[in-house]
Amino acid sequence: MVHRLLLAAIGRREPDDRDHYGNKRLDLAGPLLAFLFRGLFRNLIKEVRMYAQKFIDRSKDFNLELSIKTRVITDGLKYSLATGNWGDQKKAHAARAGVSQVKNAISALDPV
Repeated sequence: MVHRLLLAAIGRREPDDRDHYGNKRLDLAGPLLAFLFRGLFRNLIKEVRMYAQKFIDRSKDFNLELSIKTRVITDGLKYSLATGNWGDQKKAHAARAGVSQVKNAISALDPV
């Protein structure tokens, strides 16, 4: 970063416009939803595993239907679509920051 600044200061490099849409990272809806679903599914599997382990340790019968919380994936998808935070709700550091949606980028570039 400092190297780029010094090169721009002495005139060997053009200054960058970091707010320009050409310099933004654009992710399409498909990969974002796939990444989100993968994380939510891992959370679901982890909860089922903990539930099963608890019953195995107690030597009780394990009911798979009761172990699967159907709202985990649904609520996670709803939250991400409603807020625009494409990551785990509980882990803010794992969220995908700086993602510009293609719809917003196109509407800003094309003044219709």
